Amino acid sequence: MAQLSQLKSFDLHYASIAMPNFGELIANSTELRELSLLGVAFDSIVPPSLTNLSCLMSLQLSDCSLQETSIQDSIVLTFKGIDRELNGVLTTLAAIDLSSNRFRGAIPDLIGELILVRYLNLSHNNFTGSMPPSLGNLNVIEFLYLSSNQLTSQIPRELVNLHFLVNFSVADNKLDGAIPHSEQFNSFENSSCLENIRLCGAPLSKKCEEYGSLPPQPPLAKNDPTSVDLDE
Repeated sequence: MAQLSQLKSFDLHYASIAMPNFGELIANSTELRELSLLGVAFDSIVPPSLTNLSCLMSLQLSDCSLQETSIQDSIVLTFKGIDRELNGVLTTLAAIDLSSNRFRGAIPDLIGELILVRYLNLSHNNFTGSMPPSLGNLNVIEFLYLSSNQLTSQIPRELVNLHFLVNFSVADNKLDGAIPHSEQFNSFENSSCLENIRLCGAPLSKKCEEYGSLPPQPPLAKNDPTSVDLDE
């Protein structure tokens, strides 16, 4: 086990492991940068040893039957009704994959605190409510996936500030209104916004005029902090 202290990347996708064994595996892996637990069937809950990974940059917890999440200065995940807090992880993560779980409720507004994130995948869950405008704070994000949820209302105008965004999907939700107009959004594929209620405008082929009068996107505030780029 001592050799694991220098481990940089760990992939346990679709392994069936007991939590104590997993905790023992990574308890001393303080140099770990990438951790993939895709489809891992934990015996009880996400182990507390995850909170020790202060150098972690990429965390994949897709298809792990996780039920709830809250984001503040840490991530709180719920597995089988029990909470597990991942302290300090958010200060280093550049990639987060929480897709294909059972998350429900609103995407927390504090997701905008993840200013180092370049890849965020929350697709194939049951998130509801509006997309938080704070997503516009993710100045360095390149990949943002929110497809196959139950999101409603409009795509926030603040997302036009995501100048590094190269791949984006909100397909299969319940969004409506005009898609924010920007060179970035015009470059996305039609499929990135398909299967939404009354969503219109580029990159979709559906014109907003087909739906009559739609509420306009509110303008960005002149001193909106989301319009300020952060250094990489």
